[in-house]
Amino acid sequence: MAAEAFPVISLNEFETADSAGKKLLALEVDAICRTSGFLAIADHGVPQGTIKRAWDAAAAFFDQPVDVKQAAKAPRPGYPYGYLGPNTEALAASRGVATPPDLKESFNGGPLDVPPGMTDAEALAFCYAPTIWPAAPQGFREAWETYYRAMEDLAARIMQLFAAALTLPEDYFAGVIDHPVSALRALNYPEQIEAPKPGQLRAGAHSDYGSLTILLPQPEVQYALLAGDLYMFSRSDGIVLGGTHEEGVWSLEPDLVRKQQILAGHQALFDGFRRCRASA
Repeated sequence: MAAEAFPVISLNEFETADSAGKKLLALEVDAICRTSGFLAIADHGVPQGTIKRAWDAAAAFFDQPVDVKQAAKAPRPGYPYGYLGPNTEALAASRGVATPPDLKESFNGGPLDVPPGMTDAEALAFCYAPTIWPAAPQGFREAWETYYRAMEDLAARIMQLFAAALTLPEDYFAGVIDHPVSALRALNYPEQIEAPKPGQLRAGAHSDYGSLTILLPQPEVQYALLAGDLYMFSRSDGIVLGGTHEEGVWSLEPDLVRKQQILAGHQALFDGFRRCRASA
């Protein structure tokens, strides 16, 4: 059986369509969200320069010595924004699963503005807590904030599409997402020199919270991989990762045990690689 094409929706096509055209695209999005729950957004209008500056700034940050990165670390366990080094966070805990800490490192930034009149102490201490900005590389904060603003705008436009998919007015969500508690995260997966502990992953299996998650695909990932029952191949809009192909099994319910086996298999495979840099 041929692989089903990954769903791609043109945001510009939706925004410029007439009423009938918008309804057709909304029905398509509704069907996608009832099945896979994943879709790629094309023609989103975010300037490539904005994306590249943010990507380059994040890469330059992670390439710095550990002590430089640690200067921007979250000040205490559970603080939401700033640098988190490897073995700090265990994402699987969000699903009630106990695992060793993740092997990734991340920089996390929160909302750039506090809503006018916000006085809730808990919200101010967590949701709207200040981001711990790094002193280097130069231009990091500017690139990050520009990209954050672009993602805020994109998220609001995608929510208009989702509203239409729910047969609601396009501006239905506008009044409750005008000051979203959105986090922007950059992740890096350092080279591993030791074998992971049992159950330890680069980033543990987890469920995201909130209305939506926008993922930026890694542009230089342009290869396919087949290794026994494992496979991975890239697209311009993301990466398809898998490893199950059970004949006659049509259920859409995920097999969590098999999922962990797939992730562990890919991790073991890539842990055998060594990080390479292009020479000038």
